[in-house]
Amino acid sequence: MLSSQQDPKDLPHWLRLDYYRDPRPLGRWQRRTARVAWVAGAVLCAALLVLPSIGPRRLRSVYQSAPVSTAHAAFNDDCGRCHTEAGQTAGRLWHGDDFRSVKDAVCVSCHDRPPHQAGQTHTPACATCHDEHQGRTDLARVADGHCTTCHADLKTNEGPAAPERRHVSAFADKHPECRLWRGGPPEDKAQLRFNHKVHLLLNGEDKKRALPALARWLPLECVSCHKPDAAGRAMQPISYPAHCQNCHPLAAPLQGEWADPAVSQAAERFRTTPAPHPGHDQTSAVVRDALRGRYLDFSRAAGVLNAPAAEDAARDIPGARRGEPMSEQTLGWANRQLREAERVLFDHGGGCALCHVERSRPEQRPNGLPEYEPTRLPARWFDDFSRFSHRSHPMLGCVACHADAPESERTADVLIPKLDTCRNCHSPQGGARHDCAACHLYHDPKKGRGLNGLLKIDDLHHQR
Repeated sequence: MLSSQQDPKDLPHWLRLDYYRDPRPLGRWQRRTARVAWVAGAVLCAALLVLPSIGPRRLRSVYQSAPVSTAHAAFNDDCGRCHTEAGQTAGRLWHGDDFRSVKDAVCVSCHDRPPHQAGQTHTPACATCHDEHQGRTDLARVADGHCTTCHADLKTNEGPAAPERRHVSAFADKHPECRLWRGGPPEDKAQLRFNHKVHLLLNGEDKKRALPALARWLPLECVSCHKPDAAGRAMQPISYPAHCQNCHPLAAPLQGEWADPAVSQAAERFRTTPAPHPGHDQTSAVVRDALRGRYLDFSRAAGVLNAPAAEDAARDIPGARRGEPMSEQTLGWANRQLREAERVLFDHGGGCALCHVERSRPEQRPNGLPEYEPTRLPARWFDDFSRFSHRSHPMLGCVACHADAPESERTADVLIPKLDTCRNCHSPQGGARHDCAACHLYHDPKKGRGLNGLLKIDDLHHQR
């Protein structure tokens, strides 16, 4: 409405009649959106014309985020092998995730799904932790977030977990000490006498001169006895034949002097041939039986007091091969030699008692033979959910991690290092890998699938 000071005749001078030609913000955006839509439409039409000409294999690679893992490389061009249900895109977008495109039933057709811990509150889907199409070579190496989702505030079916393992979110600073050390210094319960310090001090020329019989086995180092298994992960169990017999043979004495050179050489071979060491679940009777037979065989070969026995001293067993008659003097000589050998082996400090703990009392031995405690040597110190490889640490000396070994004098000493030793390298500062999957297994390996599966080669081979 015009004011009283405005003249209607001056309307063309103060009112712009071409105002509609001035650009407005909304109009500018509308025009730009229209141009983008035309360009996108042109590109889409060009793609629909070009993509079919590049072939089905390369066409699929256009839509994949990355190739599948190395273990699934045979299925890289066979999407339907795992993606058994079509039209899942809308559902995945609706749920806000991308884990529903592969069902667990597809995974367990090839892989068993062993459970985690018995007290876990829920079991996630396979694809929740094992993300495919990431181009990684190890699909089992999952990100820490999949573990700490539960372990940062761990709860079980019985309620919250123990305090020392309830809040675990990072190995570098929020990880409890390994189970061995949580209740204080652990103790080895093995019933065996062993001193690491004595063995590691048996080095140098002075020791070789003092122990000439052991000179060819010196110097002794950790790797002299501790040998890795075929996988290079754990160490082989210690056994007497493989690790102890060379330095600690069960020498059997042979008393007497022989003028005949052949008999003298046979006696020397007898003394240098060790008596057998009882195996698992065997007793010292194995040593007695073996030595008695060796003494009798030597007496026959050397003719020691081997006067013929009386004709009626022994009667043949029907159907059995008759042995060579032996005089009472020969038997007596063999028994005297055997008693001396048992005294050296069973009663002397350098014999069996050097390492083994006798259960019986010397004055009350059954049949005169000692009974020893089972050694109870531990096969492993960590459970089956833990993983470690000595083969991954060849650049380190043994005492770099097992620093207490050179001074250990007790069998009860457990020389497994604490986690602080591991964190020197396995941390953001050290640079070595420190993710959860580096040391821990999720699935129970004892409940996994063994050999002799259900599939055939044709079931896995994609026909192109």
